Amino acid sequence: MSQSKNHQKNLKNHNHPSGVYRHKQLHVRVAGRQHTGKKLPFYCTSYAILFFILVFASSIVLFASYSAKADQQTSTIQLSGVVNGKPPEIPAKITSPANGSHFTISQIEISGTCLQDNYVEIYRKDVFAGMTTCSVEGTYKISITLVPGSNTIVARTRDSLGQYGPNSEPVTYYLDQGVGAAQNSTNSATELMKPLLIYTDPVQKGLLVGQSLKINYEIDGSEPPYSIAIDWGDGTPLTLEKYDKEGDYSASHTYKAPGQITIRISGIGSKGGRATIQTIIVVHSSNTPITSTTTSCSGNSFAEYCLPSDRLATIVEFLWPAIIVATLMTASFWIGEKITYSHSISRHKIVR
Repeated sequence: MSQSKNHQKNLKNHNHPSGVYRHKQLHVRVAGRQHTGKKLPFYCTSYAILFFILVFASSIVLFASYSAKADQQTSTIQLSGVVNGKPPEIPAKITSPANGSHFTISQIEISGTCLQDNYVEIYRKDVFAGMTTCSVEGTYKISITLVPGSNTIVARTRDSLGQYGPNSEPVTYYLDQGVGAAQNSTNSATELMKPLLIYTDPVQKGLLVGQSLKINYEIDGSEPPYSIAIDWGDGTPLTLEKYDKEGDYSASHTYKAPGQITIRISGIGSKGGRATIQTIIVVHSSNTPITSTTTSCSGNSFAEYCLPSDRLATIVEFLWPAIIVATLMTASFWIGEKITYSHSISRHKIVR
């Protein structure tokens, strides 16, 4: 009987958690929540690391800025002297068509005489209408676009240094309007009232082989859509564009060989109106001496050219403000937390 009671007691102790195994200690790790919503004390914030990163970044930007300036100084050392001769003294002449001619189509061809080895710029009512070269025979020929009514045309002669000679005697051409005129031409009455016009500025600076040339132009008149073709003059395929509205547009091209090149922009409107404008560009070889001490693109001499833009200098120029702002923000947070921490210590002492 007593043996049975002892057996039941042993079974009871075995099943109870505090029985047979109560001598073993269970190691329980109680972990607190990671995000308590409480601010870390001042001494726990890694401002030293932040300041180190800012100083390191500032050092890199400072070194890049110094390198960019050194490269620019190195580039402007290779100079060659240029003594400007006299500007052209003989003005160009417009000989064809005759002064006072009337037309029923907006695009015409004009020709005349000029001083050889120079350039001829054509202006319509003081607006650039095209540019061409004077041949060794002392003649030129170029297509321009007229506007409705009277058109005062002037030819200006300039040399490769951008020096202009006297203007030609102006001539006046008339683009007639009206139903009768439209019926005798390939253009509709709408085209005569509002012909297609393409505007651009003469490229009056040289270019280095491998540099990208950007041409800005404006399309006005006629009716969209417009089909535009750009002949870059170096034998490469035409750049073809189609636009659904008037406005300002641009195109870029890179030349792989030096030379004097004619760029021609041609367009046609949905009603058949046509327009053409051309300009000249001189591409220099990469070992051509620099004839200007400036890296800007101002001026109008083909003997000068824009130096390649320094992208690193541009990036550095934008990085400095960001680094200054980041430094000021970090310093303000550091000062603010230091003041807050000092106040908390003072309150703690008062409470004690």
